[in-house]
Amino acid sequence: MKKIKKLITQFLYQPYLVFLFCLVFLFINLFVDKTMFQVFHSMRNLQIVQNRIKHLEDKNEELKEKIKKANNPDFIEKELRKRLDYAEEGDLIFLFPENL
Repeated sequence: MKKIKKLITQFLYQPYLVFLFCLVFLFINLFVDKTMFQVFHSMRNLQIVQNRIKHLEDKNEELKEKIKKANNPDFIEKELRKRLDYAEEGDLIFLFPENL
């Protein structure tokens, strides 16, 4: 028992060894049970979710603007012309046969 006390006392009087022991203990505690990995993984997931939220908020704003524009008859007419190739009365239309 006296030998163990003597060894512990000698160990405690060597600050570099105590510091090294603490570092090893910290390493084992944080990395072996994967706590630190879980923290890093959670932080990365949080960043991904925050980026996704920002993207969806931006898209939501764009859609709100489109809804505001959709209430305007001029906008509806422009969209019909652009998407469905509608022509207004009096527009000159050229028709070409498909088989030439």
